[in-house]
Amino acid sequence: MGVKIGVIGLGHPRADAYLSELKNTPGVDTVGIFDEREERVAVAAGKHGIRMFNDHVRLLEAGVDAVIVCAENDRRAKYAADAVAAGKHVLCEMPLGTTPDAARAVVRSSRDNGVLLKAAFPYRCLPAVVAAKSAIDQGEIGDLLAIKGTNRGRMPESRWYDPRKEGG
Repeated sequence: MGVKIGVIGLGHPRADAYLSELKNTPGVDTVGIFDEREERVAVAAGKHGIRMFNDHVRLLEAGVDAVIVCAENDRRAKYAADAVAAGKHVLCEMPLGTTPDAARAVVRSSRDNGVLLKAAFPYRCLPAVVAAKSAIDQGEIGDLLAIKGTNRGRMPESRWYDPRKEGG
């Protein structure tokens, strides 16, 4: 029996990739998924053969060791805080909260509860980024004066343009 993982929220574009990766990772048991939008969680549960929950607290009580929080930005701090308060380790998409205070509260709670809280930032592992970092470290491109980058991700819903919901 391996590590038991739950996924809370499907609002981030990477949620489906996490579910696929978890399903194909030896030693991982994906206990279930929760999302506030029933139709979204039903589709994901069917696609990945994973149990769906209608309450994130019930998922936390279902024996998970850790959760991945992929909810929309304005919900992440609450879900992450509830998970760390329940003694669960958390990998959370960024940003952790829509305000610095919300994010700091979750960090403090994880420390107080002795659980790991990590922010997902998979782009640092992309081959092009790794190669660029290596070239910088090796001095292959001279002194670094500035960097300009572009995230070619997608904006899945218009709510991503609302700073009250998405932070900044």
